[in-house]
Amino acid sequence: MPTCHRGPVRPSPILRPLVLVVLLAMIAAACTTESAQLVPADSAATTSSPPTPDGPTTTLAPDQAPPTSPPSDPSDSDPDEPQAPDETDPGDLDPDEPQQGEVPPFEAEPPAPVPAEPEPEGLIAILGNDGDLLIIEPTGTQVAELTDHDDRRVAQPTWSPDAEFVAWTELPASGSPRPKLAIDTPEADSAASIDTPFPSFFNAWDPEASRIAMLGQTAQGVGVSFVGVEDGVLSADAAPADGGQPYFFDWVGPDSLYAHVGSEVGTLTLGEAGPGGAGASRDDTGTSSEVGGDFGAPDVLSDGTVLVVDSSSGSPVLQRRSLDGSTTTALANLTSSAFLVVDPTETFVAVQVTGELSAAPPTTVTAWRQPTGPDDPSDTPAQQSDLPTMGGGVWVYEFSSGEAFQVADELREGMFWDPTGTRLLMLAPDGELARWQIWSIDGASRFTNLLDLSPMLRNDYLPFYDQYGKNITFWSPDGSSFVYSALADDGFLTIFIHNASKNGVSTEVAKGPVAVWSPAGGGASGSESRL
Repeated sequence: MPTCHRGPVRPSPILRPLVLVVLLAMIAAACTTESAQLVPADSAATTSSPPTPDGPTTTLAPDQAPPTSPPSDPSDSDPDEPQAPDETDPGDLDPDEPQQGEVPPFEAEPPAPVPAEPEPEGLIAILGNDGDLLIIEPTGTQVAELTDHDDRRVAQPTWSPDAEFVAWTELPASGSPRPKLAIDTPEADSAASIDTPFPSFFNAWDPEASRIAMLGQTAQGVGVSFVGVEDGVLSADAAPADGGQPYFFDWVGPDSLYAHVGSEVGTLTLGEAGPGGAGASRDDTGTSSEVGGDFGAPDVLSDGTVLVVDSSSGSPVLQRRSLDGSTTTALANLTSSAFLVVDPTETFVAVQVTGELSAAPPTTVTAWRQPTGPDDPSDTPAQQSDLPTMGGGVWVYEFSSGEAFQVADELREGMFWDPTGTRLLMLAPDGELARWQIWSIDGASRFTNLLDLSPMLRNDYLPFYDQYGKNITFWSPDGSSFVYSALADDGFLTIFIHNASKNGVSTEVAKGPVAVWSPAGGGASGSESRL
């Protein structure tokens, strides 16, 4: 780069003053011209590049005075003449406004507002911390108080399938009269109660809401008794209609149920004997068969078949059989005892296998294969291969495809399908605490924060979730949320509603140890694979 400098000059003595003036003028002009062409050192290598976001920069010579004010109209300015910067006082500048010579900063468009999710549907029955039964809306607004007792305790609230009534057990205090079963509407305008042979620890409405089956402890073990319901009027059997240890069942219809008692399964047909309509026993039907005790509650399907686990011949096998036991189809081998929960659409069954845990998910097994080879015609139907084996953990088996997907490689304390059959709610224990896991049929799993769950919920309900899941639900009717009780920061057992979406949160709505949501009704079976 040229350098401005001064060298020795030797004119004659007479011309020295004049020459000196001329030389000084020429030197000043040369310095001014070079200075106007300088650029900052850090930008010299990029002068041919596009301007930076901060805009182009022009550097004036130190002795080049800027004009006193910029031209009012850009068309009046000389394009070859450098323009002066704005002399506005920096204190008067708006830091959010782009200044002269600057490119306005990039501003992203604001994100589109996320539409608010609709409030969950239905109503919630809760046991309050005072022992009484309330009905609330999902917002926490109280609809009605169904009980207000000082000398009796309420347990086992259960909605009828049409959500027209709630039934519950009334437990007597010491020296009080016999235990009762009571019902009322959610608005508390049609209360009725009746004495029962025992205090029930489980209540289940039949599909037409005409009977309530109760399980309770008797001198012979667990007994089942029935209460008839007609136009809000109750009629009860005076004694248990059947019994055994343990006792699990699922309704077949309003006049029969399928029971797993001890190591046998069979249909119990109800007659007209007794006010509650209980008559025949399991032995009268002639359908009892030995299957063993490696499962709990059977699952009756709408096509007249039932799911059981049969270990009478050795290792347990998941079976689908007719109600009378005349036909049996093996679905999968199991490495240990299991719990079964069918989704409301009868597309899947969730199977929790106890014992030694198997590999981590995702794992797929199938009971079907397509014959291959040059001798097999292309239209040869699929044939059943050796049965798949489900190891320890939680699996979801799809009836239409014969495929099973492992969704948890650790044991869970409960499994509950949402009413749409697309989400499975499970409780993952973590020491004394636990997290809810929400598994979706798209394969995604989400976990809540650690919870100190209600002891009543964890000790009285979840160990028998395969039985309870047929008659109560923690899910909202639209499958968007579920309800549970846990210890809150204030030290009280609190009812929370958890939004099951990707960024779901839990919201406090009431106080109490147990809450159950009103049902959504039935679903339709699907034939296409949804996994």
